[in-house]
Amino acid sequence: MPVSLTPPGVPPSGLNILDLNRIRRMGETPEGLRAATKEFEAFVLYQLMQSMRKTVEKNPLFHGGAGEEVFEDMLDQELTRQLAHAGGIGIGEVLYRQLERQVKQRQSQQSPSGTVSHLA
Repeated sequence: MPVSLTPPGVPPSGLNILDLNRIRRMGETPEGLRAATKEFEAFVLYQLMQSMRKTVEKNPLFHGGAGEEVFEDMLDQELTRQLAHAGGIGIGEVLYRQLERQVKQRQSQQSPSGTVSHLA
């Protein structure tokens, strides 16, 4: 049975609960949508990185130990978050445009004058 080396309160997915709560409070504003889609892209990239790392064989003479595993996981989380915030691979941007259209459409249907307040 594998032992979880993730610190308490931090999900093993690489997502930070405090960041997710901050994004949730932003709501369906352009800034909230942008932050949510960047975090989603970081999550996808983190999962990709974890899958790739499993395919690489480590030499037991130079690798190993719980400290290295924790550091490597933290490094992957930060690398993928920085990659996503620097433009990523485009998943976040495509998702942002789609969500932006849906929010605009929903707001125009709810507004009697057809004006959009948040995402004009």
